[in-house]
Amino acid sequence: MARVIPLGSRTVTEMGRVFRRGQAVEITDEALYHHLIRTRRFRDPGKIFTVIRAEQVLPRIRTNALVTVIREMGLGDVLMVLIVLRALKSKYPQLRFRFATGRAYVPLLQGIDFLESVESLMDLSGRISNVIDLRDVVERDKQREVMDRIDLFAAHCGVKVEDYSIPIAQVTETDRDRARELVGHGRILSVAVRGSTHVRTWPLANVQEFAELAASRGWTVAVLDHERLEMPEDPRIVNLTGKIGILDVKAVIAQSELCISSDSGLQHIAEAVGTRCLAIYSTTPPALRIGHYRHVKAIWRESLPCVPCFDRGCPAAPCMQVSPEVVMRAVEEWDALGLSTNVDELAQVKRTASWIEIAAENKIMESWPMAAMG
Repeated sequence: MARVIPLGSRTVTEMGRVFRRGQAVEITDEALYHHLIRTRRFRDPGKIFTVIRAEQVLPRIRTNALVTVIREMGLGDVLMVLIVLRALKSKYPQLRFRFATGRAYVPLLQGIDFLESVESLMDLSGRISNVIDLRDVVERDKQREVMDRIDLFAAHCGVKVEDYSIPIAQVTETDRDRARELVGHGRILSVAVRGSTHVRTWPLANVQEFAELAASRGWTVAVLDHERLEMPEDPRIVNLTGKIGILDVKAVIAQSELCISSDSGLQHIAEAVGTRCLAIYSTTPPALRIGHYRHVKAIWRESLPCVPCFDRGCPAAPCMQVSPEVVMRAVEEWDALGLSTNVDELAQVKRTASWIEIAAENKIMESWPMAAMG
């Protein structure tokens, strides 16, 4: 639990709630708390941060001082910041580093040797010095549409990254046993395709159809999400949505032969555990997210006139209208894919197999330019 107070002299209405000036309100919902603080119209009276510019202050502070780095939202961003934190510790070995993040991510980040501790930002309290605050920094950076996100975080921390591997704890044999207990044996294809917004989310009907298609080709399909989703009844489709936590998700992905993801945090988990991942991208060029990765490849509708929009998305989200058959083709032609592959070019390539159906793809491509101009 934490408290917030509106800044300024006016009563503020946010997320359907009224916050009166000068009155502290207790917040139990972590997502709401992070949202309110990010609006910059609220403060937490229980926390007093002394924010520093890393490249100016870190070289001068005393040996063994504790530095707190904050990034609370976005699993992918949190894992990217870990890469930068390792570089910080390498540059300043005499300092101790603490990572303040979202509660849901804390278990995934436990046991990292270069961190003094990993704690929930919401649970921190008191006066805290030497804070590197990475909330919103890349979202507001003018280079965010041309520069890799890891390198953006690194620039804000005053370091240069040389090792781009993601330093989370290794998957143990106990973890793998747990994954086999959850999913079974065979060729496991994990599917995790909901993103933070609808323009980063593969439609549920496509996920369901893809799961059936993959199952018909002999895959054991493990469907992953933090909320419950309906999936077809099929012995080869293991619906784990809404059932398991982040550590079990990590184990299942590690045990998978391949993972299907959107532009979301689970592609970064796949990279961390060394599992091949096919990511369905939409609003952002893949090179800005996975350019340094070894295990992730992306497909996206690059030829749409509105792509990339950098999350200035529309309700229709045609960029995520990718047919299950085309995704399966990408899976089966993995070795031929580059870092990023244009879905519409992939769909147009002729092949002898009769199951490829691109009519829906063509219809979208014909209709969307007119819709975009209208």
